[in-house]
Amino acid sequence: MGKNTMKCTRCKGEATIRMPSHNLRLCTDCFEFYFKRQVEKALKKFNMINLESRIGLGVSGGKDSLALWQALTEMGIETRAFHLDLGLEDFSVASANACLAMAEQLGRPVEIVKVKEYVGLNIIDVVRGSHRQFCSVCGTIKRHVMNRYVRDNNLNVVCSGHNLDDEASRLLGNLIYQRNDYIKRTWPVLPETEGILPKKIKPLIRLDNYEIKTYARIKKLPYLKDDCPRSRGATLHYYGSALHQLEDNMPGIKRNLYFGYLKTNGGPSEDTPENRCEICGFPTRMKICSACGLISKAKDRLNEK
Repeated sequence: MGKNTMKCTRCKGEATIRMPSHNLRLCTDCFEFYFKRQVEKALKKFNMINLESRIGLGVSGGKDSLALWQALTEMGIETRAFHLDLGLEDFSVASANACLAMAEQLGRPVEIVKVKEYVGLNIIDVVRGSHRQFCSVCGTIKRHVMNRYVRDNNLNVVCSGHNLDDEASRLLGNLIYQRNDYIKRTWPVLPETEGILPKKIKPLIRLDNYEIKTYARIKKLPYLKDDCPRSRGATLHYYGSALHQLEDNMPGIKRNLYFGYLKTNGGPSEDTPENRCEICGFPTRMKICSACGLISKAKDRLNEK
């Protein structure tokens, strides 16, 4: 081993991966062990699943959800993978193809769920009937369809590929604007509303973008590298960029922000609205939930033409 060669912190072999936020240098084998260990720690620490869990895994075709699918499969955790087809033309086709390629690589099935079949419209149609930003509308409709899919298929847990960067960025934005209702939901686990809403879990919460990209490269995952063309200008990107700059100069700051928040706040909000949406039956503080309201407005607008 040459003078300038890094040693793996764990096995003392040749390291190729540097991780400043943990003060670690790892070889590829030890990095794979580390990655799955972080997923396992998240699952255990936050009591994400148990023997009664029937898990639906939402896969987008991006690196995060495909990396999670790979890791959970290797760990022997059974999931029902599904992909939401948003009807965004070429991007949706490419996203679905990435999921299908991953399914073939793993030897596992994936179901392509068309949003239009659930709500009667594509995402773009819903956005056109609203005054809200694209990402805001898309997120609301995706959560709605995901909840309906999970309910319809007798699943009680929905698993997503949100990672540390995602949640730290979202927390930063919500703290800046004091969005207390959203801040209370910034947790790796949101409890099940029995028989109505599934438990929501984020097993990649201990891993950041760099670590997930590294894992995806090592495992040769066929993920879609392009971002959604409609996401340009989304405010979450700005918070993420700011945290990235801070992380470069102060390794570990994303972890300190997010897990420091969790440590000083007792747990996720269990304040589930007592009202039920008159259309879909999901909890809401109004007569009609946000998703059904958006869908109804979009349909009314189309009918006026």
